[in-house]
Amino acid sequence: MVQTKGAYHHGDLKEALVQSAYVLVARDGAENFALADACRLAGVSTAAPYKHFRDRNEVLELVLERAFDEMDRRSMAAVEEAGVGTLAGIIAMGHAYIRFAVEEQRLFRLMFGQHPVLKKAKSVEEDGAKCFGNVIELDMDLVVPDRTKSIQQNAIEPWSKPRFGPVARMISTRSKPSARRV
Repeated sequence: MVQTKGAYHHGDLKEALVQSAYVLVARDGAENFALADACRLAGVSTAAPYKHFRDRNEVLELVLERAFDEMDRRSMAAVEEAGVGTLAGIIAMGHAYIRFAVEEQRLFRLMFGQHPVLKKAKSVEEDGAKCFGNVIELDMDLVVPDRTKSIQQNAIEPWSKPRFGPVARMISTRSKPSARRV
């Protein structure tokens, strides 16, 4: 839960700022994120973040980490509900991925966008690889491998089919939230 303005008092400043940043990025997008706004939301001075973070990008890296964790949590919950190791589980994972992309478009664009600094950050690469690793693990139980392709290519192929691929590409480039439900 994000603390309201003025609610922070000698607690975990770093956590309060990351929570505030997450809320602001989810609402306004990374391109509109200002560390000063996160400070105001957390109820701290604008100098406070620099005791814990080198700059705005470090805060955005932590927002990305949380966004990947949240997408992974939602996806895995959908798989658990539909059945681990089943085609229904993989389809549920795809639906959870698309739901996350639609409901959290600004976070999704940050996660899979081309932010020049963040896409090179080690933590972002690790979080993306972990997320993709779950796809590989679940898919490979059901996908008949094409021996001319890598494990990664075989695992991603179902996601590029008409059911999911075009929708994910459309969502990642859309600039305004849609009222249409997937």
